[in-house]
Amino acid sequence: YHNVSNFFSQGLAGYSAVKQSELRSGEWVIVVGAGGGLGHYGQLPIKIPLNRFIYNDVSFIVVQFARLTGARVLAIDSGQAKADLMRTLGADAFIDYEKEEDLMAAVIKKTDGRLADVVIVAAGGEGDSDAYKNVAYFLRPRGRLMVVGLPPNTRLDIPILLIAGKVI
Repeated sequence: YHNVSNFFSQGLAGYSAVKQSELRSGEWVIVVGAGGGLGHYGQLPIKIPLNRFIYNDVSFIVVQFARLTGARVLAIDSGQAKADLMRTLGADAFIDYEKEEDLMAAVIKKTDGRLADVVIVAAGGEGDSDAYKNVAYFLRPRGRLMVVGLPPNTRLDIPILLIAGKVI
């Protein structure tokens, strides 16, 4: 029963984020916190067989549903194991934020200078509040920001000129 309830909670949250963002084929979506953590039952290690936990995290669902729409997926998280997993699930690109000196420049490069049509933030653990610092900057004008992960005591501070300038 645990697998079924986990699928429904993670699956519905991930599907809703993609669906409500109105993501379309050819658009870029950035998934922040893509490597998991939110919703892992029993804190499963990342190296167990893929078919055992493909739906085990909302970010895994987001990446897979985004690919089904025909969107291009840029996953952001840390570590080679997470990079490999995201590519296995269909991500077009991965940025390890711990290795990047200039995260914005890396996003611009990976999206061919376009930035993201949609940013979905899946980071939601105790130490994940930093994941929200730059998300609005990753969006192109009229981009859509979806928040799935909700770290405790986190504020989303977006300068009003950025909101007005990008019309988000």
